Amino acid sequence: QLHCPIYREKAEPRDGYQPIPIWLLLPVFALLMWGGWYLGAHSWSFRPDHYDGSAVLNSLPEDGSPRSTKQLDPMVLGRRVYNSCASCHQIDGQGVAGAYPPLAGADWVTGDPRILSRILLHGLEGPISVRGAVYNGVMPAWGNLSDEEIAAVLTYIRRSWGNAAAEVPSDLVAEVRRSVGIRTTPWSADELDQITEQLRDSKADKDPPADGGSDAEDRVPGDDAS
Repeated sequence: QLHCPIYREKAEPRDGYQPIPIWLLLPVFALLMWGGWYLGAHSWSFRPDHYDGSAVLNSLPEDGSPRSTKQLDPMVLGRRVYNSCASCHQIDGQGVAGAYPPLAGADWVTGDPRILSRILLHGLEGPISVRGAVYNGVMPAWGNLSDEEIAAVLTYIRRSWGNAAAEVPSDLVAEVRRSVGIRTTPWSADELDQITEQLRDSKADKDPPADGGSDAEDRVPGDDAS
């Protein structure tokens, strides 16, 4: 009896929430679908190394001569590419104990760059000894990177965190990629050790004698006469 006069004068109160109109849902879903397509087509999977910076063009000279190409410092490009590696090997190159090997002070890093190029191009699987500790995991292949990107990141890790190895040229990476060809399986430490021995033997065969001279039987009699 108390509420009936009130209900006659005022409508029943509501919570204020109304369902979204169908006509509004259609453009919203269409916009979301377009946004997903755009990100998939132009984001490069949000890779931090999307901008390789390998060729920065200068402005066109006033005399109309061709534009020159300024190469980006490999340490700068290498640091950008290494952002994809830092989640495992860490920013300081110390890795994660028992899981991911360190790059700082590692012989695999400062050794023959042709071995290191193979690891990056095709990956690494199985036990490997680094700085006295054994790691048994899988490193994915990064063969999708360009030769310049691989050379730059190898140069970066070989010259960072106390490492002082030589720069890796992109021509070396390209040569390794051509010599190995198509490979779908990662390397193992034993395979890389064998290749290291082969490369060492090959270099020894090509190197001249230490004194720069020829063998005794090749000398012409009388050459040593005063």
